[in-house]
Amino acid sequence: MLIFPFVSTSEQNTMPHRIPSVIHSFYMISGSNVTFVHINTLMTWPVAQSYCREHYTDLASVRNSAENQKIMDLKPAGEDVWIGLAKTSWTWSNGSMTTFQYWSETEPNDQTAACVVVFFGNSGKWADARCEQLRPFICYEGKQWCLHMQDKQT
Repeated sequence: MLIFPFVSTSEQNTMPHRIPSVIHSFYMISGSNVTFVHINTLMTWPVAQSYCREHYTDLASVRNSAENQKIMDLKPAGEDVWIGLAKTSWTWSNGSMTTFQYWSETEPNDQTAACVVVFFGNSGKWADARCEQLRPFICYEGKQWCLHMQDKQT
């Protein structure tokens, strides 16, 4: 498994929220048709989601324990990051239902928290958190399919 450091600079003038024009660092790791990217810039969950959708595919959807481990491998123990799970029926930010969950023993436990973080210091288990908190986050980049339809003139 290889981890590559990168530095990215870009202007974000089209975003609904102010996003820093310089991303201090991020790390990528690939596997099973998905690339996870750790963005080490603090953002709220909604702003992180917008950033991921603008530059990658979306906030990370974690489909199995292997993908959860890949996310854990991106950052040392003791750090926590946003992933794409939200309390709207606990669906991923891309709209898919969750089939894999890795909650900490007492989680989810906050009725006012609607977003999910991965705690690297707690074996990569998940916890609910308030979406307005500032945290680094994990984006994913995967294959996107585009279907073009054209009405047939009769």
